[in-house]
Amino acid sequence: MIDQVQLREALSSELEPITVYKQPVFPCNGSPDPVAYRTETVLNSTLVGRLTPEDYQSTADKSKRGILLADRTLYSVCRAISLLPENETRIKWFSLYCPVSMITGTDLVETLGKLFGGDKEKLKKLML
Repeated sequence: MIDQVQLREALSSELEPITVYKQPVFPCNGSPDPVAYRTETVLNSTLVGRLTPEDYQSTADKSKRGILLADRTLYSVCRAISLLPENETRIKWFSLYCPVSMITGTDLVETLGKLFGGDKEKLKKLML
């Protein structure tokens, strides 16, 4: 059974559910294989509908929610990177937008180190 407090929070939250899309980036030479993925975090609000980064980014960057959003996206991207085959060479990087406060206000390097378990090759695939 769902707790009433949890239900109220879920219904009133404008940041749930969150969907992270990974848009392929293709090389200029016309190759059909993507060389990278650019992430886009979309917020599906029950109050205001579908919000893209253009809709919420300037507001989120000025609050702690911006860090929470970037943190969720970071975990999603790190999971995608960890699932790439070991011999994979075509995908060079995944991009992730994060507010400056995430870099200056948190220990981002330590967080990334924990996520990738010290695997520097996988860490090279992430572009902030």
